[in-house]
Amino acid sequence: MIDEAEDQVLLRQGALNESIILVGKNKAIKYDCLGRPSSTITSLVFSHDNKFERIVCISRIGRMRVLPGKIEYK
Repeated sequence: MIDEAEDQVLLRQGALNESIILVGKNKAIKYDCLGRPSSTITSLVFSHDNKFERIVCISRIGRMRVLPGKIEYK
């Protein structure tokens, strides 16, 4: 899943192995009368062996941003 080169990226598709941790927040998504989501989808945080962490943010219109991030364990 992780490229060992200097610029590490997560693959777009593929199975996650046991060294990948994914933490997400629960959030209800409500839709208006036209079927559009009224709020943004929660973010997901990917971690690989606690060395490589990225937050994937998905907007209500489907745009995605990938940012460096930290996992917050509860």
